[in-house]
Amino acid sequence: MILKNNFIELSLSENGILLIFKTKEKKQILFSDLDQVYITVNKIKTIYIALIFAISIGLAGFSYITFQIDLILIIAFLLVITIILKMNDYKRYGLKIRLKNGVVFEKKIDIKSKHETIDFVNDIRKEIYDCKIKKSNEALIKVQHESVV
Repeated sequence: MILKNNFIELSLSENGILLIFKTKEKKQILFSDLDQVYITVNKIKTIYIALIFAISIGLAGFSYITFQIDLILIIAFLLVITIILKMNDYKRYGLKIRLKNGVVFEKKIDIKSKHETIDFVNDIRKEIYDCKIKKSNEALIKVQHESVV
């Protein structure tokens, strides 16, 4: 079961993370419940590029029929090429948090705050690692204690 929930704010607490949703609802997630925390890169869909290309070609054709000037056709074609190159470079980033039960939480990230988010994800991963190490050490101590008694 995969559910997608969008949150607006994320903060790090002592034993987990705190998600704040658009409805001002807060949800505490323990580090032991987290499966993966990662950043995705989403490019613009190909259908949108094709749509803009078709509109530009249509506009160029309309201009050619209306004004009967070959220069307009060349300018429109160069405009289409420029738009496609710019759109291919356009990227959106997203932060995804997946729990062990399959629930996915998402947040869109601005390009300006990408590096801050990467640092934050690294902090969360470090806390998850520390939690796993602590849990394994406690289990090891428990097994050693039982074997001594």
